[in-house]
Parts: sequence; C-alpha cells; structure tokens
Amino acid sequence: MESMARRVARWTGFPRFRWDELRQQWGDSFLEGPAGPEVTPACGVPGWNAVEDWVRRSGVNSWVWVLVGGEDALSLARRLAMTLFPELLWVVCLRNGGGAATGPEGDDRVRYKLDALAGWDRQAMEAAGVGAQLEWWILAEVGAGLHWEGCFWSGLQGKGLPFLHGAVPPGRAVLGLDPPVGRMLVGHERSVALQLARLTVETVARTGRVPTVNSGSLPLALLAPRACFVTLTRRGQLRGCIGHLTAQMPLYQAVMENARNAALYDYRFEPVAPAEVEELTIEISVLTRPRPLEAASPEELLDRLEPGRDGVILHLGARTATFLPQVWEKLPDRRQFMAQLCMKAGCLPDAWRSRDARVELYRVEAFSEREA
Repeated sequence: MESMARRVARWTGFPRFRWDELRQQWGDSFLEGPAGPEVTPACGVPGWNAVEDWVRRSGVNSWVWVLVGGEDALSLARRLAMTLFPELLWVVCLRNGGGAATGPEGDDRVRYKLDALAGWDRQAMEAAGVGAQLEWWILAEVGAGLHWEGCFWSGLQGKGLPFLHGAVPPGRAVLGLDPPVGRMLVGHERSVALQLARLTVETVARTGRVPTVNSGSLPLALLAPRACFVTLTRRGQLRGCIGHLTAQMPLYQAVMENARNAALYDYRFEPVAPAEVEELTIEISVLTRPRPLEAASPEELLDRLEPGRDGVILHLGARTATFLPQVWEKLPDRRQFMAQLCMKAGCLPDAWRSRDARVELYRVEAFSEREA
C-alpha cells in the first residue's frame, strides 16, 4: 500500500495524507461509519461499504484511496491517467442518490445511465440525468481519452474475470477495457508521439540532453503508462533500436527516453551525429502487456507462433532477448526466427528447445514517419 501510494502521488502530484491527518483536516463529516481497531481505516470513506466484500473476495491485497475534488474533471483525469499501470485495477464507486426509484423502473434508470457511461458520451450522460457527480465526468474523460472499450457488466463470463462475479448485481456496473491493437492511439496522437521522438533525437544529437516538454499540452492517451520501442533507420538500414518490454512511465516519457537511448546508447552503433539526423526515419512500436506462451513441446511452441503478429520474448536463464513483430518480415520461418532470437540472447541457436526456456508474446501498434 505504501509503495503504491508513493507511486500515485509521484505521477499525479496529489498530496499524501495519513488517516489521522485526514480526520484532522476534514473532520468526521465525510465519514459513513466508525472505524474500529479491528477493521481497515478505509472503511469510513464513502463508497467503501459497497466494495469491502468484493475486495476481500477478489484477492486484491493492496489498494490506495484517492479523494478527488477542487479541480475540473479533465484535469483530474489527466493526472489519474498517469497512474494506470497495466497491473492496476481502478475501481470507482458511483453513488446513485436523490431518492432514485427502486424495482424495474429504478433498474431501467440505472441501465440508462450506465449505457451512457459505457460510451464515454458526456452529452448522453447529461441527458440521463447524471448531474454534477465528478466521478462520472472523470471516468468519461479517461475512457474517451484512452479509447477504452466500454463494456456493460451483466454477469459477463470470462476466464480472466472470475473475481468480478458476485461483486455487483447484474446490470449495475461498467468495465473499461484497454482498446485492441490498432486503436491504442489515433492519428493525431501518433503524430505527436513521432514529433516528440524527432525533437528528442535532434536535441540529444546536438546537446546530449533530453528536451523539456509541457505534458499539459499532450493528448491524454500519451499520459498513460505503456511500453514502447523506438527504432531509427538510415537509408533503409537499422541505426538504433531500444525500448521497454513493460510499462514503466507515461508513454510520452517512454518515447522520449527510448528515442534518446536509440540515438546515443545502442551498443551496436556509434552515437547519432547531428549531420545524420535529417536522414533518419523514426518508427515507434507501442506494446501490449506480454503474456506467457504455454506449450507442451518445442514443436507446439512453433505452431502457436503467429508470424507477422507476435512479438516474442525469450528467457534463457539470466539471458533475455526479444524480436518485435516487424522482424518476421526478414525472418518469416519460425525455426529461423527462434534460432536468431537465441543467438541475440548470446545462446546456441537451438536453446529455445530446452526445458528452461520461457517464451512470452506481445503485440505492437507500430507507426512511422514514412506513413506520416
């Protein structure tokens, strides 16, 4: 809880308070009930009663309460977007006050509101009578800005969501899911990412320092933490490629850091000289979260690879190597692909067949200045 709170505070700029400090500053007026020594202090925060049982059953053992207010929804959404690392589940309890009707009529009203929220449609939300609930507007801004897939929860079955069953009654919640590859960034967001990478390469080639940018002017989709690679080519030949396999920082920072590293610190090449910059073409690959590839035999592993689509991470003891999906264009044969990946890791070409080998797959959303 402490480490997560520090990370949330770091990326959002929100102040951190201990429970006793909250009580001193705001008093007990915002509490729903008493906090006894046998229960977590968070039980007194509005909304906790609605999720207490779910938290216990879901296996979530670390959470942080964020109290929002005093800012507009878009500003808060931009701050909170920087905390949405892939392993984080963000839960928002929306209170349905005002003496709403119960029974079928009340269910219809709730469904109407949640349908509007699932579409991240502020106009529809206003028509549904959402009112001035800040939580709704923050969710709408984040969902629309990150291109989430809004899914109306109606007892949805799925292997990856078993902990959600029984958390809420059918028809009483919305899930916001990451968009599929190809929709993580739209056209103007890709252009901005490429401009940031270009600015970084030009600046570090001249000065060695990464330029400073105002994140307040960037699209919200570039604020969410995502992994990426930046690839530099010159006259069709590789000139540098470095990246992260897991999300470590907001995407715009990852783009700039990897652009700098590809230009200056790829051990296979000399640092990019200022005179070369104009001849470079930049490509950015935004990665999905890696997932293990389970296979009963080396042959089954080969069969399950999808050339042209799968990025592959190979773990061999302490050694790790990866090929982006773009590498399939030069190595379309699965065996040759894996053999070259083993050699990139500093191992024998058939090391991928060993029992100690572990393989993870990911997909990428790749775009370059050539397309622009």
